[in-house]
Amino acid sequence: MARCAVLIASVVLVLALQAAHGSEEKKKYDKCLAEKKCETASCDGACKGDNWNYCLAMCRLNCNCACLGLAQGKLDAFDSWQKCANEQGCESKHDACKAKCADKECRDACVLEQDKCMCRCNA
Repeated sequence: MARCAVLIASVVLVLALQAAHGSEEKKKYDKCLAEKKCETASCDGACKGDNWNYCLAMCRLNCNCACLGLAQGKLDAFDSWQKCANEQGCESKHDACKAKCADKECRDACVLEQDKCMCRCNA
């Protein structure tokens, strides 16, 4: 259950956008997240059974990855996704990146890179 909470909290962070892309790109990204309702996506009831919470987390990650223009993975692939994200250091790289930032644009770029890392593990 704790793994799921970490994933969901990380997925919510995708609301940030890389500074180099500017405000127009951020508006486009935010619009996609809002239109697809990624924070509350449920994959039309596809998540059932004992692992429904992991399935739901993957469903929402897929939604965010689609908004980033990246691949979407299987709903039952939480364990392999988590292993990859840990091996690639998605969260630790994000924390190190953010620690070097002096402004919101830099922190947003770190968040977006983390989310891209997570989505690359979702393919």
